[in-house]
Amino acid sequence: MDIVEIRTDAACWHVNKKMGIGVVVFYRGEEIYSHSYNLGLGTVSIGEWAGLLFGLKWIDDNKLFLEDKKVEVFMDSQYVVKTVNGEYNCKAEELKVYFRAALKMLNSFPLNQVSVEWQPRKYNQRADELSKEGLTKRELRSTWWDTLKDGLL
Repeated sequence: MDIVEIRTDAACWHVNKKMGIGVVVFYRGEEIYSHSYNLGLGTVSIGEWAGLLFGLKWIDDNKLFLEDKKVEVFMDSQYVVKTVNGEYNCKAEELKVYFRAALKMLNSFPLNQVSVEWQPRKYNQRADELSKEGLTKRELRSTWWDTLKDGLL
C-alpha cells in the first residue's frame, strides 16, 4: 500500500500572538502540496491543533486520490499527538473544540487509513519553514476555519 506523508507545524509570535501554520504533503518522496496560513491571534497550542486540522482537511478534500493509500500525519507536538491518540487527556477548555474536531475528522476516515505520529522538529523542517512564512501573510478568512473555531463543525 502506498503511503502519503503529511507534515504540519505551527509558529507563534510571542509579542502579538499571531499564529502561522504550515502543511506539506509528500507522495513517493516528492512534495505534492504545501501551504502556509496566518490564523490570526492565538497560541502555539491552538496553532499545533490547527496544523493537524488543516492536514486532515487536505485528506478529506482529496479522498479519491487517497482511496487506496495509507496516510501518516507527522507533527513535532507531542501534546497534540498523544492527546489525539488517547495517551493524554485534553483538559484545557480553549483546546477542546480543536480536539473534538480532530477526533470527528479522524473517525470519518476508514479504520487504520490515517495515523498521527510524533517526530522530532529536525525532521519537520519544511512544515516549520511554512509555519514561519504563515506569520508574514494576511490573516486567513475561511468559513470552514471560523465554523470550526466556533465549535460548529
